[in-house]
Amino acid sequence: MDSVITLHGHRNFYIYVNEYSVWSAVILLRVRGEVLAMWGNVNDQILGYYWIMSALQGQPWVPFVPSNTDIVREAFHYIRLGRDDVLYDLGCGDGRVAVLAASEFRVKKAICVEKNPKLAQKAVSRVREEKLEGKVLVINADMFQVPITEATVVYMYLLTSVNEMLRSKLEGELQWGAKVLTLDFKIPGWSPYRTLGTGKGWQKTIYIYIKGVSDIVTRQI
Repeated sequence: MDSVITLHGHRNFYIYVNEYSVWSAVILLRVRGEVLAMWGNVNDQILGYYWIMSALQGQPWVPFVPSNTDIVREAFHYIRLGRDDVLYDLGCGDGRVAVLAASEFRVKKAICVEKNPKLAQKAVSRVREEKLEGKVLVINADMFQVPITEATVVYMYLLTSVNEMLRSKLEGELQWGAKVLTLDFKIPGWSPYRTLGTGKGWQKTIYIYIKGVSDIVTRQI
């Protein structure tokens, strides 16, 4: 199956739809009707262009699509996220999930890791608006380079291919019993402990993994 998308006056990109390809994110944005909404001004168009260039160079790069906080909230309730938890949001965008964890679930600490400086600044602004400076820390850095050893919960809305790249980091750094929540896209090689949602449509499914269960069970199989 082939699809075509035009990006801010550049020539058409012919995209092969593949779950493991970074191109799937472009199709995701187009299906959800958010291409113009995300890349409607000059700065965001430039961001989109550099995302395309990074994809062509084989670098892990995920476009910003805001998480549906309703299903995230449902997942947080299910895992009983609370005062003893340290949450890491890898690729946190504008910080909405970290803010949700701190404001509604009163986590001990929420770490928002975002590589793009413009998005990281938006996250900082959101944290300040909610007066959560002592609870939410925004780190403007590559998520592959940020230690996550203290995390009890990790949230990710990335692509399957990027989740796969992160798998060794999750296995090597997370403590046993830590929970990993992924929206829409699974972690290849891991078995979800629980799946919430319909499994149909974008931002309708969250996969819940437990370090020491989801990864070990898969290896034994």
